[in-house]
Amino acid sequence: MKIKEKTQTRDQNSNDNMISKSKNKYRLLVERANDGMVIVQDRLIKYINPSLAKMTGYLREELLNTPFTDYIHPDCIEVVSRYTQRMKGLNVPNIYETKIITNRGNILDVEINATLFTYQDRPADLVIIRDITERKRTENLIRLAKLEEERYHGMLSHFLNNDLQKIVNELEFLSLSYKSSHIIDEESIHKIIDIVHRSSKTIEIVSKIFDVLKSPFAQQEQKKSLNLQKILDFTLYGLQSSITSPSEITIRRETLDFNILVDDYLEDVFYHVLLYLLSSNQKNWPIVIEGSHNPSYYCISVRDFCSQPIPKEIIFSLSEIPIDELNSQGHYLGISLVSIIMQYYGGFLKIRPLDQKGNEFQLYFPLRLIQP
Repeated sequence: MKIKEKTQTRDQNSNDNMISKSKNKYRLLVERANDGMVIVQDRLIKYINPSLAKMTGYLREELLNTPFTDYIHPDCIEVVSRYTQRMKGLNVPNIYETKIITNRGNILDVEINATLFTYQDRPADLVIIRDITERKRTENLIRLAKLEEERYHGMLSHFLNNDLQKIVNELEFLSLSYKSSHIIDEESIHKIIDIVHRSSKTIEIVSKIFDVLKSPFAQQEQKKSLNLQKILDFTLYGLQSSITSPSEITIRRETLDFNILVDDYLEDVFYHVLLYLLSSNQKNWPIVIEGSHNPSYYCISVRDFCSQPIPKEIIFSLSEIPIDELNSQGHYLGISLVSIIMQYYGGFLKIRPLDQKGNEFQLYFPLRLIQP
């Protein structure tokens, strides 16, 4: 009988040791977990692991026995409702997303995984909290990138359809003229040549837009150190064949004496900005090109004092219908290419209509691309 009692005592002690070891392993696992873990009982925080304390920026002692509602974002009141229903044994989602507030007032996106369990012989909520702020930011960036891509494709389709429709209309007009007269005069020949030239330009710009969209500059490894003044001089030389009576162009060279780490598309940026201003500049008033620094970007400004101020719809979306008088008012398809190239350089294009007449195109390049 005594032998049996000793055996039972030994078995009990062994079982107690196993339970103690299991608790220690569980405690160690919880303490070292990457995710935050908290026990909530009677709406008060009864336990919090180091990861959650670090996540929120508070000391563990500061959080214990405080209402968990103090750290929930005001817009996420459904967390309290779900906790109350779970404590009543009702069926509510265990996993969901919400927002919490850190000790510095920052807002974190988190994923909640809550389970009803018994803590110190009373019901409580065991909650695993995972910081998904970076994941949400990445998802948001992907969503914005898709929206931007859709906007570009919609804008491109609009410009292209508009251009092609004008080409078709002009060809139909010439066709009707030919049928009525049975001859093609010299003026008609010049119109056909002009249509062919404009069609070729449209195709060239569209091809470059697609090329830029499929080859982000941020991922390109081979970039060149190009002299900005030489690029401008080369661009102006190329514009001579496009403009019959070019305006006076002033380049403040002392503000543009540097190299820029980009590629050959930079010439397209200057070409299409200047082409727009030159073709819109009926009175040949001067165009000024100069540069300036700010804390994060180097801004190259190209402005004139005669062209019609660009409508706000164009400035914000670059999706306004191109106006019919191409030679006198410019063409926005080239400006859309400029906007796309600047974004893939990590910069941006800002268009500022001047008070009376004229426009200023501000090209913002990240300082990391500038080489003195």
